[in-house]
Amino acid sequence: RPRAPSASGGGARDDEEVHRRFDRASLFQPADISAYFDESADVRIDGGDVFKVRTARGATRGRGCASIAALCLHGCALSGASFALFARRLADRGGENFRVDAMDLRGHGSTRTADDRDLSLDTMAKDVADVCARLYRDDDVQVVLVGHSMGGAVAARVAQLDLVKNTRGVVVIDVVEGTALASVRGEAMRAAVASRAKTFATVADAVEWCVRVARTTSNLESARVSTAHALVPSGGSGDGVPTGE
Repeated sequence: RPRAPSASGGGARDDEEVHRRFDRASLFQPADISAYFDESADVRIDGGDVFKVRTARGATRGRGCASIAALCLHGCALSGASFALFARRLADRGGENFRVDAMDLRGHGSTRTADDRDLSLDTMAKDVADVCARLYRDDDVQVVLVGHSMGGAVAARVAQLDLVKNTRGVVVIDVVEGTALASVRGEAMRAAVASRAKTFATVADAVEWCVRVARTTSNLESARVSTAHALVPSGGSGDGVPTGE
């Protein structure tokens, strides 16, 4: 027998739409970043600039001094939270004397500076050096710089200028020299921001957009953890705009 229509007149199609919306909300629901990082700190440097740094510690997940630190530098229009899965797994493999730090670079995430639009390579390299001077006060800490895309160009510049003492290695991920350098000069940054959505009704909408439209990551877990931390609240309405706007 034909199914009787629902009160709304949509019948089975209305039921399917309800289920579709419920499944979508569950699929793209933001995840708690504290499951990946053990600590979150605002690092203030001379001049008053404040950089967000999240830390994943080794197997014991204690707060003792580490002798090896990996400092992660993210790509254009992302944030340090984009390293959440990487940081947790690397820290767990590294042992009790190992830590992984992920900082929000100038003009990104929760970092706030006097000039968030100054995204020159040398300025961001100096920022990294200043943050390292606060994080790694112990001369025995060995530092490995890990940079993704734009962050890779910054890491290479820090090493080239020998800005961070006790640097023992540089790792670059997904870096094409021309495009990475263009991004820190501003061309790619402006193009990336111009192509992005202006607002989102919910963070879940932003997560879905990152995975299905912008494809900033193909890893849904990573998108659920990191997307909220690359957004800026808009007028208290719950909407957000991509950082760097």
